Amino acid sequence: MTNPDQARQLKLPFPSREPTLPYILGDANRSAIAVLDQWWERFLDGAQPGPPVILLKGPKGAGKSTLLSRFMEARSGLVIGPDAEGHLTVPRTPAPLGIDNAHCVRAEGLFSIFNECVAERRALILSGAGRPISWGTAFGDDLPDLKSRLSGVAIASLEAPDSAMLADALGGGLSVLGYEGEGDEVAWAAEQLCRRFSAVETILADIATCGGKPTALKVLLQAAMRDNPAQVL
Repeated sequence: MTNPDQARQLKLPFPSREPTLPYILGDANRSAIAVLDQWWERFLDGAQPGPPVILLKGPKGAGKSTLLSRFMEARSGLVIGPDAEGHLTVPRTPAPLGIDNAHCVRAEGLFSIFNECVAERRALILSGAGRPISWGTAFGDDLPDLKSRLSGVAIASLEAPDSAMLADALGGGLSVLGYEGEGDEVAWAAEQLCRRFSAVETILADIATCGGKPTALKVLLQAAMRDNPAQVL
């Protein structure tokens, strides 16, 4: 009998193919997308009450960055994020603006951008993890005025993806890597993974470093999960 570790191909120093994670629509993100779309329509019509700002929140790996990027790309907007010190460089443009990883931005920066977008009637989406009331505190800052601003705007909430969404994402990514028609194995693997898309990305990246295919995809998936125990339930 072939040992599973022997059946697995040797690792390449770099991925031989870039794994691609498809965008998956499901119960975990459908409501947030609807809220964003409604907010945007009210903004365009001038019917949006209060600041032209909305918060996109959700747990780690729920797909906030992907949704923000897709939303802004469809509306010719920009997406920026903080550097390691929590600072932002904001382009001088009237285009809609998305701030990714808002929970890692310094309070003064968030407060300034918030006020500028309100003054200029520039659409702003702040996307981050955790409770929005805590955004701006990553570096020990505490700005009550920022908390007041964040507590007074609309919120679109993403939920953690379920196993069906993870299976769709994993299956799509595997298809790009040349693995198709393995629905049972993909569904089995998705049930084992933590409920975050980043877990799927990690498994795909691991598989992409293999120089060839083993006898069975399940062997490869098992090995990738052994390599990445933090991504497994």
